[in-house]
Amino acid sequence: GRIISFEPQAAAFTRLQLACNADSCWTCLKLALGERNAAVEIHVAANSVSSSLLEMACRHVEAAPQSRYIGTEEARLARLDSIAGDLELTAPLYLKLDVQGLEMAVLRGVGDLVDKVAIVECELSTKVLYEGQPLYREVIDTLGGLGFDLATIEEGLLDQRLGQVLQMDAIFVRRSPSDGGGEVDHNSRVRG
Repeated sequence: GRIISFEPQAAAFTRLQLACNADSCWTCLKLALGERNAAVEIHVAANSVSSSLLEMACRHVEAAPQSRYIGTEEARLARLDSIAGDLELTAPLYLKLDVQGLEMAVLRGVGDLVDKVAIVECELSTKVLYEGQPLYREVIDTLGGLGFDLATIEEGLLDQRLGQVLQMDAIFVRRSPSDGGGEVDHNSRVRG
């Protein structure tokens, strides 16, 4: 199926672009998704995967020292609904959010495009890992209000020192497809 990936960080984007070049159905764009269109600064983490537009909380660094920030770089931020026309997105969509604390901002930037989304995959934090991020209950409630139910959940980041789950990976499915029925096509994906 068709995949569209978004990556704002330069080094990670270079690696992503190499993978995309090997698959004609995979497109990648060098930008972050959010609730506005703007130039922003991203904090680059030593492990790359913990890079975020938000400041990292002390709890995160204590639990995963390899995640500490080592620099910053400029990036472009865009609302998904503002670029959707150029991407020719068709329903049903699978929206995967791996956005390090910006789940609510990205969901606000999806706008009316949310009606085309059948499945949302995202991280849910039980503790503040990034300053200003939403915790799991807010994300679950917001997605519930948008018509999605929690379908599966898996352990993500674990604080080994305390034996506490700090972050979980979750999948939400639409209660009923927006087109009035039919099967969900899991091959149409939008990744952020």
